[in-house]
Amino acid sequence: MCLEYFKWAKEVCFDPKKNTKKDYRYFDFVKRLATVSLVSGVAMTVMAFLTFGEELSTGDMVAWSSIFFFVPVYVIAAAIGPFVNGAIYHFFGKIVFKLMRGDYKKTYNAAAYMDVPSFMFGWIPVIGGIVSMVWGVVVGVSAFSNQHKISRGKSLVVVLTPIAIAFVLVLLLAIFAYSYVAPLFMGSELPSY
Repeated sequence: MCLEYFKWAKEVCFDPKKNTKKDYRYFDFVKRLATVSLVSGVAMTVMAFLTFGEELSTGDMVAWSSIFFFVPVYVIAAAIGPFVNGAIYHFFGKIVFKLMRGDYKKTYNAAAYMDVPSFMFGWIPVIGGIVSMVWGVVVGVSAFSNQHKISRGKSLVVVLTPIAIAFVLVLLLAIFAYSYVAPLFMGSELPSY
């Protein structure tokens, strides 16, 4: 069954236009994503072990805690992530922009398909995060288009809107931190406007 789920994940990643049409029940997606994420979590644990090898031999608790951190986080993210992401995408796609025709289950399916690249490629050092994010958008556009029967352009708007909003919020937080928090640590006064 594990190999079957990896074959499915590979098909989703490498031919999303064809392989994001199927409607799965919630529990079926959770099983598939949790299985793929479990192996990714183990791979990330191995990477952490190789990175912190010397610290592990000295009993460094931070290194040891990172070893046991990845597997549960990946599995929990696989179980909860599509529900949360689906709610966010459903809010923007159906309620705000009125672009999607399907119900929340279709949005959940698309969001779950969109998470597959992060579990397949996210564990790879340096480039894994970037590859999984970009390819997640590609898979997400196909998945939303297939699940909700909308054009790829509308699907792109649905996928990119929450990402753009998150980017702006992170940028504003960074500006705030640079303007107000960093001077406190550098011994200078807060800027006055």
